[in-house]
Amino acid sequence: MPAKFIVIEGPDYSGKTTQAKLLLWYLKKKKRINTKYIREPGGTKIGEKIRTLLLDSKNSMSILTELFLYMASRANLVENKIIPMLKKDVTVVCDRYFYSSVAYQGGAGGIGINNVYNISLTAVKNVLPDLVILLDISPREAFKRSRTSKDRIEKRPLSFHKKVHKAFIEIANKEPNRIKIINALLPVEEVQRRIRCLVDGIL
Repeated sequence: MPAKFIVIEGPDYSGKTTQAKLLLWYLKKKKRINTKYIREPGGTKIGEKIRTLLLDSKNSMSILTELFLYMASRANLVENKIIPMLKKDVTVVCDRYFYSSVAYQGGAGGIGINNVYNISLTAVKNVLPDLVILLDISPREAFKRSRTSKDRIEKRPLSFHKKVHKAFIEIANKEPNRIKIINALLPVEEVQRRIRCLVDGIL
């Protein structure tokens, strides 16, 4: 069976990491599929350094600078991790992908959804996921889950995160065959059950 590239997307506090790691366990232990988990930004030595720069609340930068740092991290990740793993028939579960930049820097940041989407395709060498799970949660509900210690992006006002949410939905509506929306307010077990049903459909 050819390797699959699966992305878990969504706004902050939507439960992406929890669901991605539960899916990783399911694919490795239950399905006996060679699977690796990676996160964005990060996943490589260079990527993790860029991640620190991006998320440190002490760092101030423009949206454009932010966008291209994400793109640099992403290009490095795709070239050095994602493409080689897929070629070796390793299924990849990725915690965020370029859709986050389309929503955060493109939609909420004002650079433009289509502009960021097109830039992203160059950065990732047109490597598109087989399936994107979008965990949907409203900004107000997400903020109820927020922790005391927040990174630079999480600290942005509610108005910014409302634009992020709107952009994610717009992106999903443009790619309904690839991007599937799941209500992130459902119990963790039910969210995971729905994710597994969707993943089973592409295996």
